[in-house]
Amino acid sequence: MNNKGIKLNVGPSPIWKKDGWVSLDHKPSKVDKEAIIGDASKIPLDPKSCSILFCSHVIEHIPHFKLEECFVEFNRVLEKDGVIRI
Repeated sequence: MNNKGIKLNVGPSPIWKKDGWVSLDHKPSKVDKEAIIGDASKIPLDPKSCSILFCSHVIEHIPHFKLEECFVEFNRVLEKDGVIRI
């Protein structure tokens, strides 16, 4: 996987796939062999590797005591001037 300019969808569900995007979910994908199984608080990507980070209908499922850890991790993987959409 290219380590720069990744468009990352955090928590898209196991049935989501879109060309040009990488999925990160705690459930294995049923449709995307390239999807990453993992946790939003420990994203297995290099620092500053994502140009876009998108997560929809995810934050409300993260326990409040882990939110700061997740946002710090989002910031770690996001490129300078990258876009985060929540």
